[in-house]
Amino acid sequence: MILVGTSKVNITPKTRDIGMFGWAMVFNTAKAVHTELFARAFYFENNKRFVYVVCDIGSISVRIHTEVAKILKEKYPELGLNEENIFLTATHTHSSPGGYSEYFLYLASIPGFSFEVFNTYVNGIVEAIVSAAKNKQEANLYYDYGDFPAEIPVAFNRRINAYNANKDVERVHKKDSHLAIDRRMYLLRIDSKEGKPLGSIAWFGVHATCVHNDKNHISSDNKGIASLFMEEHFATKNHDFVAAFPQLPAGDVSPNFIKHKGDKLERGVSPDDFKNAEINAKFHYDLAIQIHSKAVDSPLKNTELNHIMFYTDFSKIPIEEDLGGGFTAYPALGSSFLLGTREGPGVPWILERIVITIAALNGPIYDKQNHANKRIVINSIKRTLANKPIDKLAIPSIEPTLKILKKCGELNIVPKYSLTPYIMPLHIVAIGDIKILGAPTEITTVGGRRIKKYIAQLLNTDENNILVNPYSNGYAGYTTTEEEYYKQLYEGASTHFGPKTLKGIMSVYKRMLREINKEQNDRNYPTIKPLYASEEILKKMEFNILKKFRDS
Repeated sequence: MILVGTSKVNITPKTRDIGMFGWAMVFNTAKAVHTELFARAFYFENNKRFVYVVCDIGSISVRIHTEVAKILKEKYPELGLNEENIFLTATHTHSSPGGYSEYFLYLASIPGFSFEVFNTYVNGIVEAIVSAAKNKQEANLYYDYGDFPAEIPVAFNRRINAYNANKDVERVHKKDSHLAIDRRMYLLRIDSKEGKPLGSIAWFGVHATCVHNDKNHISSDNKGIASLFMEEHFATKNHDFVAAFPQLPAGDVSPNFIKHKGDKLERGVSPDDFKNAEINAKFHYDLAIQIHSKAVDSPLKNTELNHIMFYTDFSKIPIEEDLGGGFTAYPALGSSFLLGTREGPGVPWILERIVITIAALNGPIYDKQNHANKRIVINSIKRTLANKPIDKLAIPSIEPTLKILKKCGELNIVPKYSLTPYIMPLHIVAIGDIKILGAPTEITTVGGRRIKKYIAQLLNTDENNILVNPYSNGYAGYTTTEEEYYKQLYEGASTHFGPKTLKGIMSVYKRMLREINKEQNDRNYPTIKPLYASEEILKKMEFNILKKFRDS
């Protein structure tokens, strides 16, 4: 017998004028609300227990994950929840307030840390978890999947040149980029013992970027709106249905594919972003309803629960021999990271060239042993930009975010630790044969396929039982395949830990699977723990202090 509880809580911050996390542009600030943001919690209890929470935000920071666990352990010890059985994931909407990471690269465009945003997210997630646990009841689970027909314009590979570089794909022409993705949605249906629909979780990989950086609206985007559609469909006067639409690998997958006349950005079928969010959400909803209906014929016979989490130093993961050996590398970003993508451009190309030139004048821009052909412009560990410490930048202040970085460096506001995180969790939660693999990065389509295939072979199971769930429990850039990395386009340049990052993640999952079926006390856990900034450091970087640098 399995017990399941569901809940949803509004987590829309009240702070306005703060930067959005996703687009990393200082002008993309929260001034109005298009749709509110929610945390949707699913509590599972059988032989073990865990909670799965989907949040309408850009990412989960390690600090959010650990703070939620801390509060639950201190205030609700009877729930028996901790870091390992709390799985937090984000829909990756780019139109949600940032300022909840303690790492400066993710604060520069906000600019700064916001206690109000952080506490709103944390307290809302905690409330959703506690409520879901209180709502637990005997449940029946069903699991099924279905594919989007090729003619449904739900998602497109935005980096087709990198995709085609992979040795294990059939080359796809740019006009067929909708075929260079995984078009399958997986759905877990949750009914009461009496057959009343309680909730559903529908995984599909596509960026939540229908609402672009030229809008100043908080929005849950396609994923959150799809949840609202499905919840409205099943809701009754005496019962709330909770529907979540988390991500699968979407690092190179976009809902945008058209440049409308006079528009510099790629958008969906309409030039109106808010219409596009609803259109894309309707695609999600329509397929989810179909799968939900037929899933009743696919009950989960095995509902035993399991979970394991390894804190991992992503900067030095030893690669398993069957994956070729070697190690991952220290966190660094390449010059193409500055350029962004067609749906969300970064700095002008001329500024990227200026940064590369200045970096080359200041020292070597390549570290071929660790980062292959990446032209390194940011070294997170050394806290350098263009080969100079942040406090000694010789970069022209012609780009707002660089201006903020430079000013904060000069005033000694940038913390003395890494600019981006490198100690983060990898996570597995299991419901019978279904394994949900949490990763704190944005994984590309082929990267996700390789993880699924590798883990399915290790477990001797169907690949459809493996769900690779990015944007979970932490965040540090992208994960591409090695072939994509060598292309050094935006996604490869944004893969922090070198060309072997994907194989590093696969290696840790393999080690976790060696331990997951052991008794808790017999497991060989890593002893490493995440790094934390003090409240004093966070106050020094507070949004209310740093925004004057943006506005000046």
